[in-house]
Amino acid sequence: MTYDVLIVGASPSGLKASIEVSREGLNVGLVEKRSFDGGGEGRPSPDTSFYGFFDHLGLDVDEEYVAHKLEGMKLISPAGNEIKVNTRGFSFFREDFDRYYLNKAEEHDVDLLLGKNVVSVSRNEVRTEDGSRYEGDLVIFACGSRSDILEELNISTMKYPSDLAEAVQAEVSGLSFDSNYFHYFLGKKYAPGWKATISPKGEDFGSVGVFVRNVDPDKYFDKFFEEVIGEEVKVKEVSTGEDQIITIPNKLVDDGIMVVGGAAGQAGIPFSMKAAEICSKVGSRAVKESKTSRSDLIEYERRWKKGYNKYYKFARFFLRKMEDIEDDGLDDIISSLGGINFAGEIRKHNNLYLNALGVMLELITKKPTNVRLIKYLI
Repeated sequence: MTYDVLIVGASPSGLKASIEVSREGLNVGLVEKRSFDGGGEGRPSPDTSFYGFFDHLGLDVDEEYVAHKLEGMKLISPAGNEIKVNTRGFSFFREDFDRYYLNKAEEHDVDLLLGKNVVSVSRNEVRTEDGSRYEGDLVIFACGSRSDILEELNISTMKYPSDLAEAVQAEVSGLSFDSNYFHYFLGKKYAPGWKATISPKGEDFGSVGVFVRNVDPDKYFDKFFEEVIGEEVKVKEVSTGEDQIITIPNKLVDDGIMVVGGAAGQAGIPFSMKAAEICSKVGSRAVKESKTSRSDLIEYERRWKKGYNKYYKFARFFLRKMEDIEDDGLDDIISSLGGINFAGEIRKHNNLYLNALGVMLELITKKPTNVRLIKYLI
């Protein structure tokens, strides 16, 4: 079968891209190995976000897939010191989120080619395990960051691919934590290199995850579950995978091919969906003009890097600094930051670095002796 645009992967970015390309009046085929028949995805999936991200990126949140609303997040040190960041958020069950956008894609006449395991991708062709062959003027690759096919495409989509975080995440019931907040544990005790999380989803349901770098994720997941979560919590499903938070998006296009989402190092659902929006506009125009070489598609890469790579660079800077801080130093920092209005500081400036500077100034103003802590933050 032949399409104007073929999209590989029904990830949030792949689903968003399929809808946006269809809105441009093009014929779209979406190839996905899952059949969406109620089975689990088998990979850790983001299931918590914040309205502010979506607002900032010009994206809508539909209450249809929102399972539970949050007042904000708690940043928690190894010793249990915490900071509350009051910024409205929400959690969701990933299958509900995916199904919502799958239905939207169907409403926009996207041809859903489900249950098709892709085995090869080239400039104008996608082949699947069952022998099917699909052709398109453009291929948008929207799968995971460790796909064998991505390696075969030989596009260096991440600047630091070796810094992918390893993840273990479980859907659970029986949680007894404050359900008004997303719980974000920092430090080497439970999550060297990134984070451990508790995401409430209403009643006593939620997800528990550990995202680490350069260590065994299973070991730290077991430790976090035993020491923090508790044996009374029931595990429904466990999945493993990776997080691209500090890999930094790099090359995103080649002749006839565009890469978006996790495969492009674009961590975070709202950011990956914004990338899909940009990718779709550039790609659709290229197809209509019959110009799909790398030089015709490079505008997507340029627009993305100009507008959004700064967030990933800041995340990388922050996490690399975190690696230099021992747990007792982190306990000290979070204890001292406890009274700062983070949400207020963030609203003052539309600039990541001014926000960080504002927090540091508040830290010193609150208690001048805190100046000793600044060495950890710069």
